Amino acid sequence: MAAPIQPRLRLQDRRRRLAWVKVTAGASVVALGLVLVFYVSHLPQMTIATVDVSGTNLVSADEVHALVSQQLAGSYAFLVPHANALVLHAGSIKTAIENSFPPVKSVAISMKGFTTLQVAITERQPAALW
Repeated sequence: MAAPIQPRLRLQDRRRRLAWVKVTAGASVVALGLVLVFYVSHLPQMTIATVDVSGTNLVSADEVHALVSQQLAGSYAFLVPHANALVLHAGSIKTAIENSFPPVKSVAISMKGFTTLQVAITERQPAALW
């Protein structure tokens, strides 16, 4: 028995079918890319787990730790967490600490590996006592 012969499609129908194939393939690639970015950005090896605060005398280290943890909470567009080591915005953390604690003279933020954030604080020294 011979295979049934399919009718030949018109050129317009072939182009429409090809366009749908391209749209479906493009949407699949974009969706796969978003899933891959979400997965990689949430890996424990890429997420800041501990915050080390040093150099505090007048300011409580626990308060600084709480402020940094608050800054690391949340995510960018529900996709990449703020605590991801690759997209860490140290400038906003530094500004938040300097604005929240007046005795702080300067803040140095550095990474120790991908999972530890080190916050070194330099406090102002009193010039005189009342």
